[in-house]
Amino acid sequence: MKTKKPEITTVIKTQRYYNRYEYCVHWSQTGIRNIGHDLDRSQLHETFEAWDHEPEWQSNWHNRTRYLKKPQVRKDLETVQSYLAQQREQGLDFKLVFGWNCVYIYTNDVTVSDVFHHIKNGVRLQITQVQVQGSPDIISLVKPRHSFRSYFRRKEFSEQEQDVLLRWVQNQQDQVHMSPGLREWLEPTHQGQKVFFGPASNWIRPRSRWSSTHFYIEHDDSVYLTMLQMIKPGIIRRTLPVVKKEVTQQAT
Repeated sequence: MKTKKPEITTVIKTQRYYNRYEYCVHWSQTGIRNIGHDLDRSQLHETFEAWDHEPEWQSNWHNRTRYLKKPQVRKDLETVQSYLAQQREQGLDFKLVFGWNCVYIYTNDVTVSDVFHHIKNGVRLQITQVQVQGSPDIISLVKPRHSFRSYFRRKEFSEQEQDVLLRWVQNQQDQVHMSPGLREWLEPTHQGQKVFFGPASNWIRPRSRWSSTHFYIEHDDSVYLTMLQMIKPGIIRRTLPVVKKEVTQQAT
């Protein structure tokens, strides 16, 4: 199959992805997380067998089984897994990160995206290329809200701890700003989200118990970190200064 040259979007960052990779290749695909980080074909087939034996009543969540049993869905998963396994055997260095029905491939060789054009269930191929600027120890923003950004560690939270953290941030009003990911994690109100193995419906996604390292809060005083440590000791991973980015005016 002849493939067209992929469109690549440039993003400005202070370092490469994972301090190593120039590109991020991303697309959505039904069941893609089941190819696994190890790209083990036997494990994928065991997953297929588990789907086959899953009762319809148990899989009524967005008609999951009906979509995952489709031959084309399985063929596409095998295609992607085989291609990536072959590339890895040939020495291509890449990192796989999976969402619910999407994959992020961090790599220095953008041709890894070629496999997308050989599947039918893949949607919204996106490729970004890092252009390194500035210092990795400083956050540069065009319109900074606060002076510091503090990143979380990955830690397990009880439901009560999540509720306490959410109320605390809300009580700070404009003095503390949550990252979008942290807000989505704490506020269990995201209903009717579209998934790629069935139609959207009114549902509430259960909150994960684990925080992520990309969660952060922005603030102007270390006193907020002291209060945060009282809610969840050891939660802060690192704090970086936030400065206003200088925008260069182009001559006309």
